[in-house]
Amino acid sequence: MAKVVHLTSVHPAFDVRIFHKECRALAAAGHEVTLIAPHEADEQRDGIQVRAVAKPGNRFTRGTTTVWAVFRAAVRERGDIYHFHDPELMPIGLALKLLGKTVVYDVHESYRDTLLSKHWLLPFARKTASKAIAALEWIVGRSCDAVITATPRIAEMFPTNKTFPVRNYPDLDAFAKHRIEGKTAEKKNDVAYAGAVSLERGAREMVKAIALIPEELGARLVIAGPVPAGLEKELKSLPGWSRTVLLGRVPHEKVIGVLQQCRMGLCVLHATPNHLEALPIKMFEYMAAGIPVIASGFPTWRDIVGPAQCGLLVDPMSQQEIASAITQLLRNPDAAVRMGSNGQQAAFEKYSWEAEASVLVRIYAALEKKSGAVGRPVAGQQQEQSKEKQPAEEVAAR
Repeated sequence: MAKVVHLTSVHPAFDVRIFHKECRALAAAGHEVTLIAPHEADEQRDGIQVRAVAKPGNRFTRGTTTVWAVFRAAVRERGDIYHFHDPELMPIGLALKLLGKTVVYDVHESYRDTLLSKHWLLPFARKTASKAIAALEWIVGRSCDAVITATPRIAEMFPTNKTFPVRNYPDLDAFAKHRIEGKTAEKKNDVAYAGAVSLERGAREMVKAIALIPEELGARLVIAGPVPAGLEKELKSLPGWSRTVLLGRVPHEKVIGVLQQCRMGLCVLHATPNHLEALPIKMFEYMAAGIPVIASGFPTWRDIVGPAQCGLLVDPMSQQEIASAITQLLRNPDAAVRMGSNGQQAAFEKYSWEAEASVLVRIYAALEKKSGAVGRPVAGQQQEQSKEKQPAEEVAAR
């Protein structure tokens, strides 16, 4: 099997997509997997070797010192296949290609769109940065051996013959033992938000909305995710903060327990170009946990929530609409339980990481042949030929 080296300068070592999904799936398939990431110290977990680099203190050191440290560690590993996850690492990916390595670029979001809504950049700089990222991705997409994207829409930005969506659906094994049974008496009237917090993800509107819920309902907003210090200061000045519980970053294995104690989950991201066709993991985790979703009424999300009948759609810029949806579900617990059950059924039938993991493993089987890595075949690798396997074979033919 191949020696696989995952690289990140931005994400924590135990990031859900990188470590818990992709690294673990590849290790389970028999590959030797190493992850280089900002972390306190080297360690081994779940058969994966974590190589630590110093955590960056700010954006400048992240883009310079940390990137250089990741590159040096990557070269020392002498891997067969290198798989990097951040736009800052695109020069590293190109350097590894020049060293003759097989390289994969994993695109978690549309960075060219994300930069257009970054408040820390001046308006003219946002457009310039977006165009620069697009140009660099054009080069990297044609230089790397494969591009993996979190959504089909992002895949359209890269060469079709080497680009494969691997969606960020939840790992359902952990959710399976928590299948709901219609019992809600033990829950408080808590409303969950899971994930990183920012203005573009609706932080201000969520806190303002919780202040509008009738007091007799006892509603609280429970945030399970990191909040930047500056934003936390602003949120604390809003009336809804007294009804907000900030848990901070919650370990992946404990997120399910948090969701199970809540009545519903919020996914009220703003209508930025990057969000309109995103597939946010939080929405699918709410569904898998069996709680109804209150989500932005984007067409892509409407096509998920509507047919599944698993929640309510709102204008993400309206705290009144968000508050009204929360109140409606709290006043109608039977309807909320029904929506949660519908969402859970849809998650287990349509939105499974297990299916995406099989795509990832097949892509790697093709890349392994191309890289010349020698080893025993993966058990079951030669089973049924699916439509998703055909493009993976195209990688090997290049």
